[in-house]
Amino acid sequence: MPAPSCSRNRQNVARATWTVTWIITEQAGTSNGVDVEMHFSQSASTAVSGVCSDGHHLWVPEPSPIFMQGTNS
Repeated sequence: MPAPSCSRNRQNVARATWTVTWIITEQAGTSNGVDVEMHFSQSASTAVSGVCSDGHHLWVPEPSPIFMQGTNS
């Protein structure tokens, strides 16, 4: 398979199997805001296309934990 060209278009570069733990807590001082903390451990990964034709790598692993905020509605 030829190496993909690097462009700004989104493309699948890898597949991963994760075990995820979500920690959801109420935001202080709000009636429906939540803080979300996501921890994961990766048990398997497979590169679909890992290197561009110019030699740069496409796949950047996700950090853990990831912090988000949300609103209950």
